[in-house]
Parts: sequence; C-alpha cells; structure tokens
Amino acid sequence: GTLAHVETETEGAADSVQRSRLIASLVPILLDSFDRHAASASASPPILRDLSSPDVDDAAEAAGAAIVDALAPASMTGRDALSDKAVRHRAFVAFLSEVGLYGRTRKARPALADQGETLAGAAALFELREEMLGGRHTDTDGDGRVPLLEDLGDLPSHASHLLERLKIILASEAADASPMDAVEAVVHVVEDVVEHRQRHTDLYDAPATAPGYPGYASPWRCGEDFRHVLVAAVKMLSQIDPGMDDGAADGRLLHCVQVITGACLDSYAEDALNVDHGTERGPALVEFHGGYHRAKVSCISLLQRHLGDEAAYEASMTHFYFDGIVNVCNRQKADVHFLGDLVRNFMNNKRDSTGVSFAKFILLWYMKQNKVGEILKLAKYCPEDVDNFLADSPEISWIVDLENKRYDRAATSLTKIAYQQGKHLDDTCLSLSLAKMSLILAEKKKMASDQVLSDLKAFSEDGLVLVRCQETLFEPPHEANRRALSRSELIAEAVLALSDASRPQESRIAACLAGLSAAEVATGGGGATDAPQHAAALWVAAVGGERELWTELAIRAGGMADADLSAALAEMVQCRAMEAYEAGRGTDESRPDLGFGSATVREAVLRGVDPVVGRLLEVSCTLCS
Repeated sequence: GTLAHVETETEGAADSVQRSRLIASLVPILLDSFDRHAASASASPPILRDLSSPDVDDAAEAAGAAIVDALAPASMTGRDALSDKAVRHRAFVAFLSEVGLYGRTRKARPALADQGETLAGAAALFELREEMLGGRHTDTDGDGRVPLLEDLGDLPSHASHLLERLKIILASEAADASPMDAVEAVVHVVEDVVEHRQRHTDLYDAPATAPGYPGYASPWRCGEDFRHVLVAAVKMLSQIDPGMDDGAADGRLLHCVQVITGACLDSYAEDALNVDHGTERGPALVEFHGGYHRAKVSCISLLQRHLGDEAAYEASMTHFYFDGIVNVCNRQKADVHFLGDLVRNFMNNKRDSTGVSFAKFILLWYMKQNKVGEILKLAKYCPEDVDNFLADSPEISWIVDLENKRYDRAATSLTKIAYQQGKHLDDTCLSLSLAKMSLILAEKKKMASDQVLSDLKAFSEDGLVLVRCQETLFEPPHEANRRALSRSELIAEAVLALSDASRPQESRIAACLAGLSAAEVATGGGGATDAPQHAAALWVAAVGGERELWTELAIRAGGMADADLSAALAEMVQCRAMEAYEAGRGTDESRPDLGFGSATVREAVLRGVDPVVGRLLEVSCTLCS
C-alpha cells in the first residue's frame, strides 16, 4: 500500500512537470501566431485549435505574462516601453477572440485583465515621475531629481514587480519625501488602473460578480497583495495633520483620502464576493472579515474627518458599517423615526461583517444609551426584531406587549420581573399588580389556554402574598423599603421574630401568621411540599419565645382546674396564633393544614420542644380548639 501511494505521487509529479513543459512550449507558438496574425491576418495553426480548454487557459495566461515581463528596448523610455506593452497586450487579447480561442478560456480572462491593469499602473508611476521632474513637486535634493520616484527599478521590463515597487515607495517616504508624495503615487496608480478596467471591460470580458461563476477571481486591485498597499496608505493618511505645512494643498489631501479609502473599501467588498461564495472557511474567513471591519473603521473615520458627515454616511451605507451610520445620525440629531425608516426600507435584513443585523445593532446601541423609549418606538418599524431582542429583557418587553394588546405576554414578563432576585419591594408589588390586571384583560380576550392563565394567576397572587408578608414582618412601613425577600427568607425572618421575647405579643402573632402564609405559597422553588416543615419551625419558635412561661405552666398544670389552665394557655402566643390561624383558614380545603390538625406538623413540633412542654401543648390542642 505504501509503495502504491509513492508510485501515485511520483506519477502525479511527473504529470505536473510534463504539463508545465507543454505550456512552456505552447507560449512561443501562441505568441508567434499572434505576431503572424498581426502581420497578415493568418489563421491560428492547427496545434492551437486542437488544444483542450484547460491548455488554452494556461497557455493564454502564460503568454500574457510573457508580454508583461518582456525585456524593454534600451532605446525606449520606461513610459514608452510600458505603453507599447499595454498596446501589444490588448492586441493579443483581441487576437485570441478573433481566432476563437478566447471563448474557450475561463480563469485566463481575469488573469489577462489583471495583467492589463498591472501595465496601466506601472505606466502611471512613470507618468507621475515625469510630472514631478517637470517641477510640480519640490526638488528635495537641489539637483533636479525627486528621490521618491527617482529609481523605479526594472518596471519597464518587469511590470509584474509593480506591487513591490509601491511597497518600497510607501516604506521609504519618511526619508525621501513627504507622506503626501508617497500616497499620491499610490493614488495615481489606483486611478489609472480603475480607468483601464472601465475602458476595456468589453475586451477582457472578465466576470464582475462571483455568484454562479466558478472561475471567478477578484480583480488584481482587489487582491490581498494590493490591499496591503492600500491599508498602508490609509494608515499614512491618518497620520497627516491637515494643518501641517507639508507642501501639500488641501485639495490634494482630500483627493487622496477620497481615492484611497474608496479603493481600500471596494477592494474588500469585491473580494468578499469571492470569499463568501467560495470554499474558504474557518480562521481565514474570520480574519478576512476582521480586516474588512478594521478597514471600515479607519477609512470612514478618515472620510468623516476630511470630507464630512455626508461622505462618511454614504460609505457607511455602501459597506454596511453600522457604527458609522449611527454616529452620523447621532451627530446630525436624526431621530429614531429616521433610523426606523432605514431599518424598514433600506437596511432590511442587512448584516455587518460580524453577522449582526442593522436592526439589532440599533437596538443594542439604544440599550447602551439607556434609551428605552426609543427601543419601544422602533417596534413600529421592525416588530419582529424588537420582539426577539426583548425576549430576554422582560423589564422592557411588557410595555411593548401592552401597547400591542398582548396581555398574556405582558403578564408573563411582569411576573418574571417580580420574581427576579434583588428587586425593590415596591417594584415587585407594582409588577405583580400590573400582571394581575393584565391577566384580567387576557382572560376577557381568551388570549391563552385556561391552564396557562391559571398558572400565571397563581404566580402573581402568590407573589402578592409574599409582599404582604414582608410588609407585616417589617414595621413601621418605612422598614419594608428594601429588596423583596424570597419565601424561605421571609419564613426565616418570621422564626426570628417569634423567637424574640422582647417583641410585643401582637407583633409576634402577626409574624407567625405571615410566616404561615409564606409557607403556603406553592409557586416557589419546591412548591409547598416543605410547608409542614416550615410550619413546625414557626410553632416551635412561638413556644421558644415564651420558654420560661411554658415551663412554669407545665409545672403548675397538674394542680390547676381545667378552666384556669385553659385561660392561662389562651394568653400564650402559640395558642393565640393557632386560634387566629384556624379562624382564617376556616373550611377552605384548598389550603393545606399547617396547624396541629396536621399530624405531620404536630409530630414535628413535639419533637422540637421539651417533652414536658410537649405534653402541655397536646393539652392545649384540646382546650384551645
């Protein structure tokens, strides 16, 4: 198996070498046929007509590259040599069309278009060099030369080195010329490259968009290599102070900002068609969109700084830079209705490079600004987005639900708010009261099943019971102005109150009844299954608060008449609370029995007190009943 694998790899490598040799042999034949055709309009030789489409693709691209990097005649200036190459390259593409070979190409088309742009960009540098030498720029060396473009290397013979030359120009600007001169060289290249593509679109017939075109490749000026040059130029522009006397007029700076930022952003936008519809996924895709976002931040910041809000807004809309849109609208005092119209009419379902929709971005922005009213107004323009956004924000969603007469949903949100930990008692009371009112309306409108409405009603009513318990436990009323306590916390507070012998009997009795009411609440964690356990703790605490009285009475009980014993027991907190509890409960069978009528409660209490007192408690059950 290993040997077979090695043989397969060897065969593949051999095939690759053989194919490279084939293409290399076809290039001079193709160029010779082109020259002969130009001289006499002769047909292409049979060897070319019989080629497969992949061979035509590779041979055409390689022949075009040979023209781009052909040795320039020593007798010609750099600009003339590049102009001559550009004419020859276009004629070569026209030749491929005339002899029927261009129609059989796919990937060669964008490659040939890129080669034409490369020649146009290289020629632009020589054109700018001549303008500089003509005196438009300052002679920094005093010898009639401009160091920035003094040495353009071997561009006339190797135009494909254009990108490397641009990188050198930007990297050496600090020592040789002003930042504006360096950036302006890139601007000159960009403008001529774009003009070339627009002028010769029909000739190259390269695809403009990616979807559905498997052979698509981004234009050379939108590729990653050239984008590095553009990003470097943007960074350089951001460091130029408009007020500095660097020899550049304001018009030059503004023009450079407009061209470079536009080219940089368009580079990402064009390449995004290729990236998003291609097979690239994972970290590479994340890095691309991260770079796109960083370019939006820097480019649109430059546009706003030098060209104002209108230019920044237009670029932000074009490239879905939501920060830029919102910041301009905020500076221009645009109200929420303007943004709402944008969401509904222009940016519907649009997402930024991080995948966030414009509607969600606006909602998040308003939430950070604590502008709840604006969020509610947006519900008119994008109700589904607002609903989804507020799904985890019941503090706001209930208002939207009430405005839209969704009373069952409003009640649900209000109940959630009431049961949140750390809520102020007054806020909890208000939320539960509003929930109860919403439920009344929901029942009238039949907005939910009876079971759902019944459950919501139980939650709101039980919550109000807990509010009343807390108001009872903490007197005077101003002491109740604290966070709303949970069921278990209220029962614990009631036990403490009952155990405090210094408190008046009436206060302790009220605390016992409040604790029992809290124990009855069934819509908390664990329901009311633990109610007997909590009730027993309350009764034990009631006895414990008068432990000495109970002990003394237990000693004297044997020599007392029943009437006297009954009268003495009737004055005890436990007996008075038990009497009040039984009277309040009455014959309501839906309420659990948390008094001594419950064997579970009674047995738990007797286990929690002194046996002597326990026997007296059993007597009290008979005498006080």
